[in-house]
Amino acid sequence: MAAASKAKCAKCEKNSGILTCDGCLERLCRRCFNNHRQDLSKQLDNVVYEHDMLKQQLETPNENDSHRLLKQIDRWKKDSIGKINQLADQCRTDVLKLLDKTKDRLIDRFLKITNGVRKGRDDEDYDERDLSKWMDNLKELKNELIEPSNFRVEEDKQQSSWIQKIRVHDDFRDQAKAKDGYSKPQFAPLSSQPTVETQLKKSSVSETYPTKLPKKDNELIEKLRCNDTTTLTIGSNNISADGIKAIAEALKTNQTLAVLGIENNNISEAGAKAIAEALKTNQTLTGLGIENNNISDAGAKAIAEALKTNQTLTDLDMPNNNISEAGAKAIAEALKTNQTLTGLYMPNNNISDAGAKAIAEALKTNQTLTRLHMANNNISEAGAKAITEALKINQTLTYLDVQTNNISDAGAKAIAKAVKKYNIISALNLLMGDSGGGHRSWES
Repeated sequence: MAAASKAKCAKCEKNSGILTCDGCLERLCRRCFNNHRQDLSKQLDNVVYEHDMLKQQLETPNENDSHRLLKQIDRWKKDSIGKINQLADQCRTDVLKLLDKTKDRLIDRFLKITNGVRKGRDDEDYDERDLSKWMDNLKELKNELIEPSNFRVEEDKQQSSWIQKIRVHDDFRDQAKAKDGYSKPQFAPLSSQPTVETQLKKSSVSETYPTKLPKKDNELIEKLRCNDTTTLTIGSNNISADGIKAIAEALKTNQTLAVLGIENNNISEAGAKAIAEALKTNQTLTGLGIENNNISDAGAKAIAEALKTNQTLTDLDMPNNNISEAGAKAIAEALKTNQTLTGLYMPNNNISDAGAKAIAEALKTNQTLTRLHMANNNISEAGAKAITEALKINQTLTYLDVQTNNISDAGAKAIAKAVKKYNIISALNLLMGDSGGGHRSWES
């Protein structure tokens, strides 16, 4: 009886199949079997490579933005911010238009007060009742300018959400709770962090300044940290040195305050430097009053440096601060580049002719300043001459006050002549100083 023929190799179909692969169960010749094992070895290398890559991903902290879900969140964030910016820009435009209308309305009332004060002063016909009435009227106009009564910004809580919220849905957590008998919970918010307002309310001044502050200082600082006020007037409060530093620190992140008045607190140059640092990052403050704080030239220089980058401050009030020509020169340099300041008030300092010359030089290029107060600053003929030359070029200044200086009749007449011929100034105050004479004023 003939021997049964052996099965052929499943691969080459030529040689006899003498070995069987336990995986594919095919019988192979020795050569094909060896080739088959080499193929399996290469596939194992691929498995090891994928294993190592996954191991690296598992061990890498989740800090990069390459994950698809993170990119999805970024797209949602970008789209939402775009909607917010668009609405904010529209509301900002509306508010600016309404503020312009409010100013026009207030100017009419202001001119009536001006005429009353001028008539009373010229006729020397006024008493305590008139002074009280004028002051009350001025305060009323100022408050109306800061907090208009005829319009406001408010959130529309009745409107359905125009920005869709996104949430993170954890299937494993829901399944685990369902097994334990819990009903399926609502999706968890994307972020479980407290809101900014909550974080601010919980934060303490001691986090930045460990010195224990007086209760009144802490209360003022909390107002700034909580972003719940637009006007903060804290004059004559005897604020501590650490208190003013903490206030300045809070200003760096505050997003609502528009007007800050810290008059008569003796903050000195250290406090002024702290406020100046805040002005470099703050994006909401439009009015700053630091009258009678003895900030000196060093403080004025710090604020001047901040003015070079600040893009929101429109009114700076710093009378009676022991500022001399050095501080005035620094302010003048800032005026050459600053594009937002419209009102600069620095009477009762000692900038002298050198300081006046520097500011006059800045006026030749500055295109935003409309109101300049330099009364009682020891300015004489040389300073008046520089101001006269500047007024021949400047086309934005509408109010100039250089009263109670040492400007002679000739200097005053030269300024008035320049105003009438070249400038758009509508109010000029040249009340006499020590050089004699009486009141000199001019209006267009």
